[in-house]
Amino acid sequence: MSFEIKDKRLYLDGRPLSPFSGSFQYWRNEPSDWERILEAVAGMGFSLIETYMPWSIHETSPGKFDFGGIAPEKDLERFLKLCQDHGISVLARPGPHINAELTYFGYPKWIINQRSWWCKTAGGAPVILPSPPRMFPVPCYHHPGFLDAVHRYLEALSEQISGYLYPGGPIIAVQADNECSKFFRTHPLDHDYSEPALKLYRDYLRDRYKELEELCSVHSMDYPSWDEVEPPRKFDPPSRDSLPRYLDWAEFGEYYVNVSIESIAKMLRELLGDGIPVFHNFPVLAPLPPLSIEKAEEFLDFQGIDSYPRKEQYHTIKRGVRYTSTVSRFPYMAEFSSGGIYYFPGISLDDQRFTTWSLMMHGIKGINFYMLVERERWYGSPVKRDGSIREEHYRFYQDFLREVKEWDLLNLEPDTPVLLLINRDYQRLGDLANLLCPFSSLVEEFMGFGLRPSGGMMSNERFGLSEPVQIKYQALWDLWYWALGAAGTRFAIADNESSLSLLKKYPLVLAPTFEFASSEFQKKLVAYVREGGTAVVGPRRPELDELMKPCGVLAEHMR
Repeated sequence: MSFEIKDKRLYLDGRPLSPFSGSFQYWRNEPSDWERILEAVAGMGFSLIETYMPWSIHETSPGKFDFGGIAPEKDLERFLKLCQDHGISVLARPGPHINAELTYFGYPKWIINQRSWWCKTAGGAPVILPSPPRMFPVPCYHHPGFLDAVHRYLEALSEQISGYLYPGGPIIAVQADNECSKFFRTHPLDHDYSEPALKLYRDYLRDRYKELEELCSVHSMDYPSWDEVEPPRKFDPPSRDSLPRYLDWAEFGEYYVNVSIESIAKMLRELLGDGIPVFHNFPVLAPLPPLSIEKAEEFLDFQGIDSYPRKEQYHTIKRGVRYTSTVSRFPYMAEFSSGGIYYFPGISLDDQRFTTWSLMMHGIKGINFYMLVERERWYGSPVKRDGSIREEHYRFYQDFLREVKEWDLLNLEPDTPVLLLINRDYQRLGDLANLLCPFSSLVEEFMGFGLRPSGGMMSNERFGLSEPVQIKYQALWDLWYWALGAAGTRFAIADNESSLSLLKKYPLVLAPTFEFASSEFQKKLVAYVREGGTAVVGPRRPELDELMKPCGVLAEHMR
């Protein structure tokens, strides 16, 4: 396979790929209806579908698999052959986590019952995923036993799908896990405190600081050995100098997520070969800590985002898509509402029209509509379970795909001369100070609340700093966001860890700064200005770096 991404487009064998697809979950429909459903999907103009291949559906008991030999709805090879016969390509999503409104999110029940594999909270309790239809304890992706079980399933699955990889078959990409986000419990001090996670944390610090004495100095702690390094379990820094210990743990949460995804990606490449593109999706529009698109794309071919918004959540769409379309090599909406989940009100057709075109306006280059085909625990899709259609919804997708092509939208780029930066260091501090543990500020987006005034659920303590940076930062960033929009200014969004080459694409960069900012970020801003850019920073000149050590790199270049 000759696969590449350039100019934020996907190319297969040198030809641009249509980046629009829809979800169809074969095992939830009668096999006798599969062909009719595929014909209805193609009738809307789609030549690409996405499907989960659930662990719990195919591994019926440990080491026992059913790929159609017992239950015909599990005949994956027959399904893939039908897709190929109808000229429909496939995005394969084997998990291990899939959600899909399945009980236990697609993990076999016997996996959930392995108590020694569970993630642990700061207090040592199992981490419970509070999601319908049944709450359950979640596994740690760094436990060797769990990873061995995942590998066994993916190995069995690979034997079924290897012959259907492009160019010999319809599968053009495969996903490594799904919505890897610490199971939506994203507060830094919630989890994971299991032994495999603590070992990973200690290895992370050893790689970062090299010498135990250096770590002790930075953390203001007296660790006897690397094996006795302990993470914080509540946010109570006695002084400003102790903040780096907490910020290191918050940043480790991002590393924890990415290592989880990368471990599954490595298995898939080992089993399916390096030629198949591997991707992933985060469950939010703006992947802020503990999520990072740019770090994920260091080992993935591309990284998608998810959203199920209504039109009144327009600014959530605008903020998230402008951020993603700026920092991602391929701005891709891996799951976008089509119909509705059984325990939430459905997305109306008016919502669908407004929000879909909003994505395109702000720079998204590919959309997977979830779900194109209705099934249990999901309703309101354009194609019903038997292959019949909802005519008005069906016409919307026909018109949308036709107009995108006629207007050549995928070759257009937003004209944005201003870049507004998110500061991930301040975001981490805000997450630590958030009073909504086990959730962080991302919970508002998970639950569909949209943009709201920031800082309302954060502690207003100063933690040894001269002011409550976590609240001041959020208020300033929100002010700049709304002011730029009110002034009619066209702007993009990135973050302080984005590359200098990205910053140089914009004549003007707005960067909130307070009394501390990472030395790397300060140097990057100075280099950006030296090469002709204009940076507006403030309201404070940073006098400290991320380790709370004196650092005036930026300040010495300011009046």
